[in-house]
Amino acid sequence: MTTWSLGQLRQGLSRHLHPIALTCSAPIDKDGLVNDANWVRYNGWEYRPNCVVVITPSYCNRSGLPVFGLIRKVLVHHGSLYFLLTPMITDNFDPHFHGFEVCLPDVELTVIRGMQDIADCEPLWLLEGFSSSSLFVCPRHAI
Repeated sequence: MTTWSLGQLRQGLSRHLHPIALTCSAPIDKDGLVNDANWVRYNGWEYRPNCVVVITPSYCNRSGLPVFGLIRKVLVHHGSLYFLLTPMITDNFDPHFHGFEVCLPDVELTVIRGMQDIADCEPLWLLEGFSSSSLFVCPRHAI
């Protein structure tokens, strides 16, 4: 486990991150220290970097499409779980794959969200289509 300050995360001093625009709505002290975990198990589900979580469910969004976030880092602050996420753009629902076609934004915005702010859903994965470079998130249940 690595310990970072929010200032270090903001500057992108990690070898895995480049300088980022960091939005933090989580209750973490501005210069508070956070621990970086490789993975964490919460309610029986394993969350790790490169997993996908639901930031906003479809019924809370005007477009009717959910907003997904790609986990960049798993953070622990005073026993509470947080994620460093990159929000993804949801293009449409593809009935053939029974999944949502998504893409990463051109300008990477990174946000910190607490586990309590994430929709109640298992961690998901990005799947790549065979004939194109399209990315899909295929949940088992309606989101």
